[in-house]
Amino acid sequence: MLRCLIIEDDHEIAHYIANTLREQNHLAFICDNGLDGLLTAQQKTWDIILLDLTLPNGINGLSILTSLRQAGDKTPVIVQSSLALINHRVEGLKAGADDYLAKPFSMTELIARIDAIVRRVHRDSTQFDLSVGDIKINLQTMQVEKSGKKINLPSFEFKLLSYLIINAENVVTIGMLSQAIWPYSFSPPPNLIDQHVNHLRDRLEDHSANPLIRKSGDRGYLLTTRQD
Repeated sequence: MLRCLIIEDDHEIAHYIANTLREQNHLAFICDNGLDGLLTAQQKTWDIILLDLTLPNGINGLSILTSLRQAGDKTPVIVQSSLALINHRVEGLKAGADDYLAKPFSMTELIARIDAIVRRVHRDSTQFDLSVGDIKINLQTMQVEKSGKKINLPSFEFKLLSYLIINAENVVTIGMLSQAIWPYSFSPPPNLIDQHVNHLRDRLEDHSANPLIRKSGDRGYLLTTRQD
């Protein structure tokens, strides 16, 4: 499972990519402008960033890429752009892109390029480890441990837990969870997230007085290790 950030202002292309990634059990998050894309890339940990060059809000893809590399961020970046001339490709690669794919492109080719880059960059599976409190997960093997004991989770609940851990100590809305986990064409019943969160609580939590996953009013959920 990969944490994928898609910075793309063409909604049709962005959701097509996101749906394909989610169908392969990856987490996919979309930003449709340069400012949100840069902030999201900086504030979270990603396994791959798919970056368009022509973006609204005054910050283009090349500026995002340059800012990340100047800050020492080594997250793999694939540029996907309609700017397809040789000088555009050279400029993108010199700015720090790991690959450059001209639009229109084949989704099969994009997935193959993602897989190749991730294999090269993340040869050590510990790169995929996430932890919070006494819970540890591995995005590559989809294994979950609590206090050293393995816990089996169905694929959907593993993705749900992964997204909550990535955003630990921050409220995650139901809409954000739905966007990250389900294909765009699927409209989940209003209480489906609640049901799966309750299942996670049953498997992971020991003390109901200080739950790991907390409901934040009508806004969504918060994963926290803070004690009340």
